[in-house]
Amino acid sequence: MQNYIKGCRLLLSLMLILGACGSGGGGDDETGPSTNGNKIPAGLFGANLAWERLGDGAMDYGDMLRDRSFRAKGDSTLADPWIAYTNNSGTATWNTSDPGDETPAGGKAYTGYVELSASAAGYTGIMQQLISGVSKNVPYRVHFSAYGIGGAQNVVVYLYRSDYSILGSDPVVVSEGSWDRYTADITPNDNAATCILGIYLVNSGTVRLDEIRLARSGSEPAVKALYKAKITDLGITSLRWPGGTLTDTFKWKDSVGSRLSRGEVQAYDRLETPALGLHEFLNLCDELHLTPLLQVNVLDTPASAAELTEYVLGPATSPMGALRAANGRTEPWDVRYFEIGNEPAESYAATGDLENGGTHYAGLAGNVMSAIRSKAAALGKTLYLSGVVEAALQEAVWITGTAPIVKMLYNWNSQVLADGAGVKGAADMVHGHFYSSRRYALDGSHLPTETHFRYLMSGGAVFAKTFRGKLAPQITGLPLWVTEYNGTFEDDDGILTGPVDDHYYYDLFVDYQYGLATADILMTLIREGIEHAYVWNLSQRGMFGLMADADVGSLRPSGLAFQLISVMGGETKLNVSWDNEESFTISTGVGNMPDNLTYPIVSVAAVRNAVTGKPRVLVLNRDYSQDKTVTLSLEGYVPGEARVYLLNHGTLNANNETDPSTVIVTTTLQSFGNPFQVIVPAHGLMRIDFL
Repeated sequence: MQNYIKGCRLLLSLMLILGACGSGGGGDDETGPSTNGNKIPAGLFGANLAWERLGDGAMDYGDMLRDRSFRAKGDSTLADPWIAYTNNSGTATWNTSDPGDETPAGGKAYTGYVELSASAAGYTGIMQQLISGVSKNVPYRVHFSAYGIGGAQNVVVYLYRSDYSILGSDPVVVSEGSWDRYTADITPNDNAATCILGIYLVNSGTVRLDEIRLARSGSEPAVKALYKAKITDLGITSLRWPGGTLTDTFKWKDSVGSRLSRGEVQAYDRLETPALGLHEFLNLCDELHLTPLLQVNVLDTPASAAELTEYVLGPATSPMGALRAANGRTEPWDVRYFEIGNEPAESYAATGDLENGGTHYAGLAGNVMSAIRSKAAALGKTLYLSGVVEAALQEAVWITGTAPIVKMLYNWNSQVLADGAGVKGAADMVHGHFYSSRRYALDGSHLPTETHFRYLMSGGAVFAKTFRGKLAPQITGLPLWVTEYNGTFEDDDGILTGPVDDHYYYDLFVDYQYGLATADILMTLIREGIEHAYVWNLSQRGMFGLMADADVGSLRPSGLAFQLISVMGGETKLNVSWDNEESFTISTGVGNMPDNLTYPIVSVAAVRNAVTGKPRVLVLNRDYSQDKTVTLSLEGYVPGEARVYLLNHGTLNANNETDPSTVIVTTTLQSFGNPFQVIVPAHGLMRIDFL
């Protein structure tokens, strides 16, 4: 259910509402007061950077294994990544209650170990698929603790391809009678996108294994240079970390220190050691001059939140500042924005009382905010704290249902913002999430392409209607941040069901029409005066993200759309109107869409280029099949030559997952006369930069 909630959240902004970029045809959701002289906020072009899965491809030198101490074997809520391999005489026994190696490298131990026993020579061992692949001729090191019983034991460590062909191996002799730490070094003989670790006892005897880690040799976790370059190329201005639903299971202390000293954090139902930790995140923001948005686990203790505040902002003479200095950073970081919790979730609700989940959250958040403020005041720092609002579903047709989870969402804002609630009066702003609707059939097949597209293009209109009709009156006096947005998916009943890793979801997240959905939402945020927003997310293999492949830096259509628009951040808005008044109406709402939702076919935004001083115009054509000729009246327009950028593809389901050249932005030089007319292809996004 949390994934459903995530797929239907609304995101909003820090600063006060400024109004629309311009006016034009298309109905109320597309118009607004002129804001000549206002700028498109640079803060609109933020992105989420999630810590798990090696930062979704962002990191080198991080731990590539999950569940290093076999805790999942004794916890039914956790997915078990380990597989036993035994010959006829061997056994693998999982001990989930005893401590195992109590003094592992780095000092963070967890209960659990595995015992391998064999009565004859052979292969008895354990295997796990790594979080990422490996590279040819690049050295990798396996750290592990082991305990030989009945004499010294011969152990061999292997790396395999997915077909179990061998990439490399290293033998290790394990001593008898005590836990000791060992290393195995392997340099793969080939590249492997999917790689498996195997550790085997090869003689008759018994050996215990614990605290197993594997990483690329040579350094501490580091953000890849190519990844940094892509952040800059995309025009990212701000980053949010540790990212999404996982925020409220994240223990920040497990993400600091050397790789071998870091703890394990629960990522949904899996255990991982953070490679993209607090230092890596904030140092990245420093290096690239990005504004950090630091999420705080509202389910953690207020004392931990206060310690985090001192760790980030305190002098090296303070207790937490001294720990930070010991971990490699003497000077504090410049962090001003803290987000308390992620989004409405069952974990915030009192046991058995989902309908009052907002009240429960408000109490938790109020205590955390108070602890942060007290510590910040003692340090002489001014911070801005954000609380969670529910927004995306407030206009949904099913929000009046009676199920407890629905009641929780319906009641959330009134409870969180009630007089005397922990958030009211304590928060400087609020944040929510927005995901546009898209449907698939229950059997995993897709509904007609046009249906997909029409629903997906409703996102901006849903946001505008919800924001104006429900949210703005509720949050009077509190600015809004839009801290997640993207498209989502729903089944035939308009409700998200099923695991998110089902294969038929993948093309829904990464295809060309998702690029247009990104553009639609961004243009709506501009028009509605939202000043801070964060796309979900920078990169996520096979699913969400601006990047198709973080290792090579290739962009998805969403990344290309984001890049086309982000150059307008910080530029002055120009008055613009246009003649196309066509619209499309969805009569029956699904997901976060209300009934009788109308949205305009053509959307336009215009700014003055900060470098040339000339107009820059953005036009989105939401029509499924028809090119649109649009006549524009533009402040500062003088007929002449312009560079035209066009994002367009004939196949809405096209993607760049295997071939980055499939969906591209084309560039041409064109001359425009008087009147100023553009022809925008069906389902196309065009930017015109006058020279």
